[in-house]
Amino acid sequence: MSRHRAAHQPWTNLSITQASPNSESTGRAFGNKNIFFPEVAPDTDLLVSPTAGGVELFDLLRSAESPESLRFQLDIPAEAELRPDGNGGAEVVEGESSLAQIPMPSAVDAQGTHVPVDLEVEGDAIVVDVPRE
Repeated sequence: MSRHRAAHQPWTNLSITQASPNSESTGRAFGNKNIFFPEVAPDTDLLVSPTAGGVELFDLLRSAESPESLRFQLDIPAEAELRPDGNGGAEVVEGESSLAQIPMPSAVDAQGTHVPVDLEVEGDAIVVDVPRE
């Protein structure tokens, strides 16, 4: 499972969407606050959980058929820029102001072992690579 967090301030207009081959996946309530999207990609589900400053995204990669790269498109103000933060995550900045922080992603396998992942910035998107060994 790979985990991604996107935080934003209430006065900004930001959104994040997982780019996936299955745009037909429909979210449904999971508990009081979470939204579950089944099959957003082959053998991959997505759970979206609200946080105090944004959302946290959890991708469940269920098999070797799951993608090794997960792409998330950000919708940010025209004057803003998405860039690496130097700590394995990313940030959205406008001039000297930070609008949002995306912490370094983390992942664990089915046995609870940490799995190394990398986050890359590509234009207004982040790509999380989850290499298989």
